[in-house]
Amino acid sequence: MSRTCGLISLLLLFGLSFVTVTQEPKAQVEKKGGSINYNGSRRIPSYSWARVDYSLKNNLEKKVRARIRTTPINQRNLTIYDADWQLPALRKVIFGHLITVGAVNTYAVDLFVEGQQLTDANARVNNIRLSHPTDHYLLFLNDDPDVGYGNFARNDSLGKHYVTVMCSADKAPRHWAGFDYTAGVFVFRPNFERYSWRQFEALRQYVAHGGTLVFIDPQGVVAATKTPLRDLVPVTPVMLHRVDRLTCLKTLGGRELLWKKDGGFFLEALAGKDAFVSLKEGEYPVACWRKVGLGIVGATMFSPSDDLLRSGEFSDEFNLFWRHILHFADRDTFITSSRDIYLARAIDKLTGIKIPSAAQIKKMVGVYLLLIVGIVIAGVLLRRHITAWLVLSCVATGMIVYIFVLAS
Repeated sequence: MSRTCGLISLLLLFGLSFVTVTQEPKAQVEKKGGSINYNGSRRIPSYSWARVDYSLKNNLEKKVRARIRTTPINQRNLTIYDADWQLPALRKVIFGHLITVGAVNTYAVDLFVEGQQLTDANARVNNIRLSHPTDHYLLFLNDDPDVGYGNFARNDSLGKHYVTVMCSADKAPRHWAGFDYTAGVFVFRPNFERYSWRQFEALRQYVAHGGTLVFIDPQGVVAATKTPLRDLVPVTPVMLHRVDRLTCLKTLGGRELLWKKDGGFFLEALAGKDAFVSLKEGEYPVACWRKVGLGIVGATMFSPSDDLLRSGEFSDEFNLFWRHILHFADRDTFITSSRDIYLARAIDKLTGIKIPSAAQIKKMVGVYLLLIVGIVIAGVLLRRHITAWLVLSCVATGMIVYIFVLAS
């Protein structure tokens, strides 16, 4: 009897230890969440930058090494992205790194801790939504839940199809490439106290590389002058107060704005020496712009997304003011693609050989093939084979000479 009880006890201990061993990897490191996003949005432009975010909790009393591997599913030119981090002991850590999104909308995100894969098959797939190539992205930086933006998605009065992305401080890019494929970055009321030095520097570099940054809210303009972005702001604030009427939009063909109660925020400010004022209210600027590096920085002294403008009564003025701002802010070329053009020109100068673009080469080859096919068919139909061969030789010689002329 005692032997039987002892055997049962050993089996129970073995079973408990087996359960403990099999469950230990999940208990050591817990996955709290993860996604692929474009500044917080799952709607991502094709062939652009995106961000992989992952949240992990280390329950061990020692640091461990984690690796996140992102792989596109069913993409012809397969690219695998690996990123390694150290997980501190007894800490929850949020990881984030940049990848480039291709033409597929399904990605596998695998998690490894100390070389052991933790992600199960059902949780490893991340789906994104690829946007249309004609979409124009407007990135709104804001942390104030009371701030509204207005209708952009299905607003034909703005002239283009705009996609708005709301970005909080924890999602704001830490590298200027994270702002690529944005028609403009619009600063409403972000919590600048939560911004790191890298996030401020990303905004500065984005403008320097040809991006557009607009301080779109008067309170946000004042707050920005107390941050490392202060030298970018094109105005010097004088006084922030509420007004009950504004007439500046009448110069654009709109109506006078009348607030029935409380009033709207208006910032009295002085334009910088090198700034251009595109809209005024009396002697004070309402919309002000300046060139910084290859980019543009703007500021508005009252918000085009004020509650009054977003109301049905002044929806025409909302569209009018935003069209005015987007006329200066919207960029048709993106910072990465435009730099590629300049790089190609620089290589041409260094090598002394001008390389035709892919479109030119495609056109030349197409015309050349049509000529060859036409001459061959004409020679067969007219039974002038020798003449056809002579003409083909002349066409080939002419094409070679033309290519050398282009390269000279």
